[in-house]
Amino acid sequence: MRYVLLAVVALSSSCHAPPPWISASNCPTTDLSPAILNQLFTSIDQGKRQIQINDLSSNTTFCIAFVTASDNSYNTKVTMGKGNGINKAVADAIRQFPQQHLISSRHFKLDLVDQVVEVDINNTLLRPRSLWGLATGSDQQTALLPDEVLAGRIISNAMEYRPDRLVSWLEWNPERLSDNDPVWQYRFSTRSWYWHADEAKPLYRGHFLAFDLSEQALLESISEAADYLTRSIDEDGRFVYNYLPKTDQEGSGYNILRHAGTLYSLLEWYQERPNPELLAAVERGLNYLWRQTGHCQGADVMRIADLICIVEDGEIKLGGNALAVLAMTEHHRITNDPRWLEPATALAGWLLHNQSESGEFSPHKWLFPSGEASDFVSGYYPGEALYALTRLYQSDPDTRWLDAANRGADWLINVRDAGKSVDQLDHDHWLMYALWELHQLSTHPDYLQHAFRITDAILSSQNLELPVNNSGEFDWHGSYYRPPRTTPTATRSEALINAARLAADTGNQKFPAIANGLCAATRFQLQTQFRPENSLYLPNPKRALGGFHRGLETFGTRIDYVQHNISAMLGMVNLQRADLIDCSSRQP
Repeated sequence: MRYVLLAVVALSSSCHAPPPWISASNCPTTDLSPAILNQLFTSIDQGKRQIQINDLSSNTTFCIAFVTASDNSYNTKVTMGKGNGINKAVADAIRQFPQQHLISSRHFKLDLVDQVVEVDINNTLLRPRSLWGLATGSDQQTALLPDEVLAGRIISNAMEYRPDRLVSWLEWNPERLSDNDPVWQYRFSTRSWYWHADEAKPLYRGHFLAFDLSEQALLESISEAADYLTRSIDEDGRFVYNYLPKTDQEGSGYNILRHAGTLYSLLEWYQERPNPELLAAVERGLNYLWRQTGHCQGADVMRIADLICIVEDGEIKLGGNALAVLAMTEHHRITNDPRWLEPATALAGWLLHNQSESGEFSPHKWLFPSGEASDFVSGYYPGEALYALTRLYQSDPDTRWLDAANRGADWLINVRDAGKSVDQLDHDHWLMYALWELHQLSTHPDYLQHAFRITDAILSSQNLELPVNNSGEFDWHGSYYRPPRTTPTATRSEALINAARLAADTGNQKFPAIANGLCAATRFQLQTQFRPENSLYLPNPKRALGGFHRGLETFGTRIDYVQHNISAMLGMVNLQRADLIDCSSRQP
């Protein structure tokens, strides 16, 4: 399969013989039908030096075209062509490619620039930075596409021009500019298409806007994400916790809770598609997790007999033990291998030790080895503990686990969250998992009521308004926060998946709104996954593929970003298999 990306730039005219950038604005970038685009990409794919598409022959307006071509090893080359009309501009860009590069290329892109603004690079920049390229007014017509500016971090988050980053980026792309200190005079936006499966598909901010949400398509996306995580586990069982694709570097820090949660999501995927390599990687990760344990310390700095805790950076966290229990229990449930069940019960024992008769878990964090209690309180640790205990109960039917989960849910609903308005409730996906599990075990009307109050809180905060095209927010639909991020969206999808199960099981009328929210959120999530079309300008695209990045402009890829997207999309697949949801009829 071959893929093509093409860019055409158009700028405004002037009565004083303006430079070409300014005179190209009348190029008819909005008049390209799917048939015309397919002919253009076929010409690029075949390396034609002359293009004569009849439907474009009458146009002689000055145009500027960019063509990006990359092979399967992601050796990416960008050329710019100029000419009177799109036919000539694209042909001019093709002529600048070595013939062999086009023959070997499998990824192609086309951008049509539809706005150009003259700027002072040190004083006037345009937001959002991901939608505007850079161009000089020199004879060489030096220009960088918006995707290149973003990938190179050439405009910072603070909207400052960073020439030092341009120099660094040019080390990866030495042929891209002839001058490493250009004088930028223009910023330009583009309309873009990517050649995929013999079809020209439009791009916005480098990604598709329309995604196939069928079961098969979601499973393919999950598979790529799981492959990313599997590649990220070293022989010692430790993940590359935070990968920085724009520089092909690894960030600092580690979080053992997210390590355990990520193992859980990979085990969910292993149940869907058993794979010896994946299971081996997960078991390395479990062994690494177990090596982070120690005997729990009480307030009197004495060992609490037989209780084991996850220790990281001198701290014992309620959530650390909870997610470790969850991962180990999931391994037992899926593989029927008992080796991790006893460690799970030892870790769960500390959860019970840390729970009062009222059901409250306190404290949420201990210092190790002093045993001093911290005043830190997490909104999510109790829900993690409840979900872990309900899952453990299904593998080890000891009523202590179920009783503790019920007491904990009662305390959260009737004490912690008592009197809170819907807007004040945490969007707690872990608690929603636990409430679904408890619902299956017995009837709890107050649990259902609380679950649907959390559902209302989530749906009321979702970005569902469709902005105007030039707002820079056209791809925010279905997300959460402003600007939106992938993980808050994925975790709320996890919560809504459990809400959908509860609504379907009880006939609750909220189900259509839940389904709409889930379909919209899943489309947004897919926009933040690295795929061939949005990885072309990265220094190491193959390493990034499959991962989910933090936001639309921020490319950092942490393991929990991928974890929650895997779990959310698996939940969507299961809802489809149960004939509960069909996103094809729920378009934004």
